[in-house]
Amino acid sequence: MADHLDAQLAAQAARRPRELELDLLLSHELAAGSPAGRLVWERVGLQAPEDVAIALQVPRAGDGRTTDVVAEGGGSRLLCEDKLADGVEQVGQLQGLAAERDLTRCEAVVIAPRRYLERRTGKLSELKLPGVAVEDLADALERSAPLDSEMRRSYEYRIRALREVCVSRLPSLSEPGTAFRSAYNERLDEDSGGAVALQAGTLTQGGGFAEFQTGSPLPRAIRSATHKLSFGLLDVTPPTGWTLEALTTFLGSLRPGEAVPDGWTPAIPKMARPTKATGRPSPVLRHAAPVELADLSTLTPGEAATAGRACAEGVASTLLAFAAWLQLDGPRLLLTTPNDALVRLLQSARALAADLGRIGDSEAIAGLLKRHANRSDR
Repeated sequence: MADHLDAQLAAQAARRPRELELDLLLSHELAAGSPAGRLVWERVGLQAPEDVAIALQVPRAGDGRTTDVVAEGGGSRLLCEDKLADGVEQVGQLQGLAAERDLTRCEAVVIAPRRYLERRTGKLSELKLPGVAVEDLADALERSAPLDSEMRRSYEYRIRALREVCVSRLPSLSEPGTAFRSAYNERLDEDSGGAVALQAGTLTQGGGFAEFQTGSPLPRAIRSATHKLSFGLLDVTPPTGWTLEALTTFLGSLRPGEAVPDGWTPAIPKMARPTKATGRPSPVLRHAAPVELADLSTLTPGEAATAGRACAEGVASTLLAFAAWLQLDGPRLLLTTPNDALVRLLQSARALAADLGRIGDSEAIAGLLKRHANRSDR
């Protein structure tokens, strides 16, 4: 029986994201009023209702994000934010959850494996957000598993499923690697007020390439932002379709007040390959970082933490300044494809020619627009 359940869980994990699996497991326990479900209500100081209605991915009134699981019953409402062991929240996500709790006069809780809760103890305490470990939910079911064979099999399945989502999928870090990554991320947080953070899973070996969260501070149109620690480089990759020549020409065409911040130059990464869109390697905008990564294997945890803070020095402010530059009218075109950028520039030029009464120029530009309007950068 145990082998059969393990096989089921393995197949289930392969079919759908583990985050959704945790949402559904939690929903079941809350709706069933099981010992695990009752534990969640108790942790927020409420008695579990007799009948509970469950909704998934409910839009919030405040920040526009969604709450993973919302449980309502007996006049009480509970917001549940679910995280995996290696999960990271989006910038302001936990603050938004706490604000929604206060705005709608309900309770809120974070459900996650102990690995996540231990990492975020300070932030959860600051926001007065209680956390419930997924391991505790499994333990509550295990302590109360009924003797009836059918119900016991149900409990065994849920216990195993809950324990499965607690397993970290990231490689184990050495002590120096853990110290380096933590110190690097802490420095980013201090220097940016939480606006810049590492992606989950990056720097899992304590070195190499540090990938930053998408969507903050750089717009989502930016394909990636990477700190190449071994080379002391920051690389930002624009949307697909740009070439080195087009990017260089675009930057040179910007007005003086919209010039790219000092230190950023177009470049082709050493290992870049030709893309299907252009047949040429995708360029990046590159900025030097002050420190190259040392060999962590020779460092103590304390020395690795010092190296992590040193490597992160100035990174947050450099990315924030670049993000602010992308908000200007001219640089904002970099967030489109080169063809879209050209079409917009031609539309502006045509309007200007018409305003100046230069009908011939306006008609000539209209011909160029017709040529480019239906073209797409594939």
